[in-house]
Amino acid sequence: MATDFDQSKYTVSLDEITGSDTHDAAIAKLKAYLAQLQQAVVLGKNEQQQLSTSLGIVNASDATVTQLITETAKLTSLPDVGDVFAWHWADLTIVVQPAIRDYRSALNSQITRLDSEVTKVSTYADNLNSNLPAWEALHPVSPVVGIWTGSMKGPLGPIPMSLTITEQNGVFTISDMLNGPPAQQCTLVSIRGNVVSFRFGTNGSYFNGQVSADHNTLTGDMSGSGFINPWPCTLTKTKSFDAGIAMIVSGRGPFVKASGSNHIRVERHVK
Repeated sequence: MATDFDQSKYTVSLDEITGSDTHDAAIAKLKAYLAQLQQAVVLGKNEQQQLSTSLGIVNASDATVTQLITETAKLTSLPDVGDVFAWHWADLTIVVQPAIRDYRSALNSQITRLDSEVTKVSTYADNLNSNLPAWEALHPVSPVVGIWTGSMKGPLGPIPMSLTITEQNGVFTISDMLNGPPAQQCTLVSIRGNVVSFRFGTNGSYFNGQVSADHNTLTGDMSGSGFINPWPCTLTKTKSFDAGIAMIVSGRGPFVKASGSNHIRVERHVK
């Protein structure tokens, strides 16, 4: 069927849409899916026209055969040649007309299926086209955003440490708790990809570190005035802040659907 194509190529994940390093590729994949949907609509409508033309020809053929059957039946009573026309009548009645009507039934079934598919795919394309700009404009969440807990290794042993990293309009804010509350705002915050650096409050201590590839561990060093050697720090992400995506979910058409594994896909779903 003209509307059929491999949809598996257009599967994306929630992490891909919200990830700072994968957002653009995910949007490009959805745009390619939209283009494929729109092409499927065009091809489907072309096939609809072809099937409609074929159905018209079949209907005309059936009408012609019906007339032939009627006229041939009249000729079966002719002397000498009546038997010949009787065979023609039988062939038209038993073989030809049933074959034509079987073909018409198959055409009608195909037309019904195709009409349904074209309607669905057209709805998917319209919905995706209207939702895509919001997803494209989404500001991806940096992998460093969240709450991190762990410790730094001082000369007298581990010192509890907690960081809360937030982001608004591309501006990062970090608050820290060393040895427990109260939290204090960090200054000179710099986050480039997975690399994190900042100054602890107003003292002369600085942190420089990097988030792991799986975005679950932040390791680095505390250094600055008064430090003979840097103090290693290891923190684990204990809470993530989501992207705050407002996904438009329609009961008719493609939508991004999150499952327990955060796996999303533009799915066919029509109520």
